[in-house]
Amino acid sequence: MTSILFMKTRSNLKQLLKEIEQICDELGLFINAKKTQIIKLSKGFTFLKIKYSLTDTGKVVQRVSRDSVTRMRRKLKKASYQTGSGRDRDSRMSDVHIIHGVEV
Repeated sequence: MTSILFMKTRSNLKQLLKEIEQICDELGLFINAKKTQIIKLSKGFTFLKIKYSLTDTGKVVQRVSRDSVTRMRRKLKKASYQTGSGRDRDSRMSDVHIIHGVEV
């Protein structure tokens, strides 16, 4: 299971992490210390190809990584060339958008 937790203080997060580790020990699970980080949100971070950052007003902004956008554009461009033209092309393109989760 993968999670992101937001709290105001580092000490609260450390305490919560200890409690989560205790619960996991009781259940026979473990937390990978190499993959577990406590960082300042103001620095920003990338998680599951989404960049999270904090604005000056305190709002958390999520942006899809540039690589993901480029990859999606290439796939859509390739699909449009493969489908041909006309009415049939439009129905196939809408299928491609749905498969990839892009709203039309």
